[in-house]
Amino acid sequence: MIPTIPFYYIIYQEYYTGVFSLPSICSPDDVSAYVALICFFTAYMGSYEFWASTMTLPWDLGDIRVSHFAVYGAFVAQTVSVLFSVLSAIF
Repeated sequence: MIPTIPFYYIIYQEYYTGVFSLPSICSPDDVSAYVALICFFTAYMGSYEFWASTMTLPWDLGDIRVSHFAVYGAFVAQTVSVLFSVLSAIF
């Protein structure tokens, strides 16, 4: 289900802009390849050793799990991409 989220963002963008454009790095096939690469990376690094480890955020913001950081980063990147596309179509 997770690889389909960017595709739903694109459909949401089409609803507001009236233009259906698939970016070169966000089509469903590309996202499936990225998910496969993440699976291979996890198999190489070990799921618990890497994804459950914690990392320290800069500016003394505290510690966060690597898995949470990856999900938040992907969400922010997709949201900024959609907002930029919608706002550029409006203005």
